[in-house]
Amino acid sequence: MKFEPRGKGHRRYPEKELLSIATWLTMTIWTPVFPQEASCSDLLPDFDYTQVGYAQGKIAVPYLERKATLYFPEGRHSIDSLIRLSDGDVIRGAGIDKTILYFSKGLKGLGEECGHQGVDCYDWSNGVIRAQGKEIGIEDLTIEFPQHDWCHYCGKENQGYNGVSLLACENCWVTNVSVRNCDSGIFVEGGSKNVTIEGVEIRVNEHLKSHLHIAVSGRTSNVLVRDFKVFGSTFHGLTANWGSGSSVFSNGWGDSLRIEPDHNCNGKAGPDTCCSNIMYTNIRGNIESIQTHDRSDNTLPAIIWNVGEQTRCPVDAYQAQMRQTKH
Repeated sequence: MKFEPRGKGHRRYPEKELLSIATWLTMTIWTPVFPQEASCSDLLPDFDYTQVGYAQGKIAVPYLERKATLYFPEGRHSIDSLIRLSDGDVIRGAGIDKTILYFSKGLKGLGEECGHQGVDCYDWSNGVIRAQGKEIGIEDLTIEFPQHDWCHYCGKENQGYNGVSLLACENCWVTNVSVRNCDSGIFVEGGSKNVTIEGVEIRVNEHLKSHLHIAVSGRTSNVLVRDFKVFGSTFHGLTANWGSGSSVFSNGWGDSLRIEPDHNCNGKAGPDTCCSNIMYTNIRGNIESIQTHDRSDNTLPAIIWNVGEQTRCPVDAYQAQMRQTKH
């Protein structure tokens, strides 16, 4: 495989033999196996990551427990407007690939203004399902876009085929959801906190490098992204930016994945945009690159634990911390 020239601050990984998709789909990703962990010698991170996610990690997300305020039965549904969710709303389908919400238009076609003016436009904000408020759930559905063109730094030429935006959300969750043919899959943004994203599958356009899979953005904190699969190549992969912190990407797989713990630290806006306490742990598949330095060439403090290789024990530092709190 030929890679594009790497971005500044990224460590490139050689292509490794990939786990076949068929094998991956038969694995139980919800309960990782931790061989010989009783004799683990690697010290766990000092920061306490057990408080990330919904309700600060104290209870599980209320998946399938709340009454759906917006329900889509099994089938393919053509959607021609944004879906907006607010306090207490739960949107639910019949399951991934069973309920398909098809958006023929992106944010531009739906009449949305650019989230960022200039060359980025729709690239760093907003989605066709937008949640803003407290206790909002998105469950058991697929978001699908048509195959389309996209280019980096093309501004308003792009259409903004972005899946989910959690904007200023508190105690919200996305569970058992897939996004197909997207420019960007999921944004957690705008100061959101205590958010869990689990069991998601993000597929960007085939044969086209897209923008990103999942972003923790805009001074967001306490976000847990776990048990995920991402497909296709993107410029930013799993990224944190604009002063976000205290967040975890755990137990996932990607077939062409970039790890970007701090997109814009010490760039034009200086240290105010730097992220803190970002951890990636137990992520398998083909890792294209890992960002190790900020824009001023300082080493990033992010925790990279068994990403693209399995050299540390326990396998998943987040899960290990969670188990410790139960004893």
